[in-house]
Amino acid sequence: MQSEIDETDSLKICIARLEVENAELRKKFAEIEARNAELKARIAKLEDNQTQNEIVKNLLSLPMVIMTGILTPSFHIYYSKQLNQLPRSIKIDTWRRLTTRKHPLSIEQASSIHPEVEDLLNKAVGNYINVKLCYSHNQILMRLSKLNAKFFKIFVI
Repeated sequence: MQSEIDETDSLKICIARLEVENAELRKKFAEIEARNAELKARIAKLEDNQTQNEIVKNLLSLPMVIMTGILTPSFHIYYSKQLNQLPRSIKIDTWRRLTTRKHPLSIEQASSIHPEVEDLLNKAVGNYINVKLCYSHNQILMRLSKLNAKFFKIFVI
């Protein structure tokens, strides 16, 4: 009888020890699951960043670079003479007109030597030079009229 009681007591002690060990293991398991959730969140964030980096890399590999919402044209070096005569805004407008009109040129066509590109650039240069000449002419006329006004004031007084 005593041996049965001793055996029962030892089994109860063993069960209590196993319950403590089980509680510790559950606590470690919960910590591991929390860490696992953190790592999954980090992996998802890294995958998002990688996807964004791939998108940016693909955009930068195009002949047209997107910078602060402005499309930067990538004309062929053949057109350097015409492009050097134009301000940036007209270059961008010409590129936009070439690539977004009713029958647009592809980016590859607009970036290469193409007769439509040459015609549009030559027209843009001609228009820009005419506008500059008209502006200069008007500035000269305004200065002359101011000089005339001063000249007449001197003689009238």
